[in-house]
Amino acid sequence: MNNPEVVQDVLEQRRQHVEDKKERKIERYEELAEKHQKESQQRYETASKMASAIPLGQPILVGHHSEKGDRAYRKRVNQNYDKAAEHADTAQRYQDKLEGIQNNTAISSDDPDAIAKLKHKLEGLQQLQDEMKRINKIIRSTKKLEGEARVKAVAEKANISKSRAQELLTPDFCGRIGYPNYSLTNNNATIRNTKQRIEQLKADLERIAEQGESAETRHDDLGVTVIENNVVNRIQLDFDRRLTKPAYRIVKGQSFNRTREGIFQRRLNSAGRYAVDQVLKALRELDSVLEPVPVAPPVSKPEPDPTLPKSCGYCGHKHPHDTELVFCDHCIGSPYLSPDSYHLLRLMPDDQRRSKRAKLTEDEQQFLVPVIVDAQTKANAARQQQQAEKKRVDIKKEYDKAITKAQTEFDGFTWLLDHGVNTENCIFYSHTLVFSFGWQSPISVEVIEQLEQALGGFPFSVEYKTHR
Repeated sequence: MNNPEVVQDVLEQRRQHVEDKKERKIERYEELAEKHQKESQQRYETASKMASAIPLGQPILVGHHSEKGDRAYRKRVNQNYDKAAEHADTAQRYQDKLEGIQNNTAISSDDPDAIAKLKHKLEGLQQLQDEMKRINKIIRSTKKLEGEARVKAVAEKANISKSRAQELLTPDFCGRIGYPNYSLTNNNATIRNTKQRIEQLKADLERIAEQGESAETRHDDLGVTVIENNVVNRIQLDFDRRLTKPAYRIVKGQSFNRTREGIFQRRLNSAGRYAVDQVLKALRELDSVLEPVPVAPPVSKPEPDPTLPKSCGYCGHKHPHDTELVFCDHCIGSPYLSPDSYHLLRLMPDDQRRSKRAKLTEDEQQFLVPVIVDAQTKANAARQQQQAEKKRVDIKKEYDKAITKAQTEFDGFTWLLDHGVNTENCIFYSHTLVFSFGWQSPISVEVIEQLEQALGGFPFSVEYKTHR
């Protein structure tokens, strides 16, 4: 082999490329598996928390004003459980992919050590072929023996266990014993294919010695460069511009995949070279292969109108055109204003409010940052005080509401018990302050008439659930 140093250098680069690609894939799958696992856990916890708000065994109150909301609430619970299961399945799928990458024993042509691995594999296949032939020959030589005597003879002559000899002497569904012909034929075909792969990889090394890292062929009529990239072991099509739709369909039809850099590629082998020839032939039959270069008319930047108000790029507040302020003073106390957005406070004429604002200079930072920090500190203190007052008012409202509900329930049931009214089929709905008769089992019209007489003077709202 000529230029062994060149070959070694290319193979080392390929090794690094393969390892980096594998690491990126593993990292990506780990991130996705963790992401979906967390999402599944959050969905499950949300669904469980929502479900715990429903009393055990509580049915949907058909006909009640809460029926629609209750059904929607239970639907959201089920949806969260379903989403939790979906994300768990997705996380498991990425976990399986990770295990597949880590446990993969296939020999890729991209592997710089592929020749050595294939030679080791070939030795094992040839040994297996010889072993199957040897054992079949022993089995044929003992055909005059029967039963246990034959099993013992095969085990001793073949140097295998009696259980293995028994398996080989047990006829299959076609009555065959030993290793069937198809096992030898298939193994021999695998040996032949392995030898062909070794020869092909050796030829690839000869080509790398001649080409180095890559070899390029330019086709000016199509605006494409064909690259045989030996580092990544791919044959590539690098077009000057974006392809037209017919051209794109032709390239994709030959199993070329587009990389992030916009290059189309597939594995570098005889099939890949043939695919390139087919693509070039088909592209030459098209009227146009590349999209035309866009020609944009020159745009003159208008001069700012000095009479227009000046706008803030963060909150949009407009200041008078003659203001002496350089930065907006309306949003400096916002809790959402971050250092990355400080330059947006710069005021610009209203007709240029969407233009890009310049970053802060060091002097501007020294002036503006302390002002913003002070404003945010004061604004946060004021907001906390407002929130505390609001919380106090809300707590008082909830307290008064709870007292009203409890007092109404106590007074209502006390009145009913004092007047001898049966309360077993009566419930108090605290959200409506209504006493409902017939909530467990509907009542008849006759019973309602009796209740209306008994409830004369009852100071609270009443409803009846009747037979439909």
